[in-house]
Amino acid sequence: MEIVALLARWCVLALALARLTQGSHVVRDTSYGKVRGNVTATTGGKQVQVFLGVPYARGPVGDRRFKVRCYTFWSGELKPVGDR
Repeated sequence: MEIVALLARWCVLALALARLTQGSHVVRDTSYGKVRGNVTATTGGKQVQVFLGVPYARGPVGDRRFKVRCYTFWSGELKPVGDR
């Protein structure tokens, strides 16, 4: 029975990931660089834009400890986590 429950959970996770990655791509230009995301539908049918893996700030380690946060810029287009 534990194997069946584990398999069922894996199937639900795989379906959720497949649903999240389906849809068209959208690119937004930010002050830090371009970000690519996906347009997907919620379970209620509403279209939403999803951007995964956007870095918000560099961690406060080493010489950045106790200093103002340093935000990360990137060149080109930042791709979603699943597309890297």
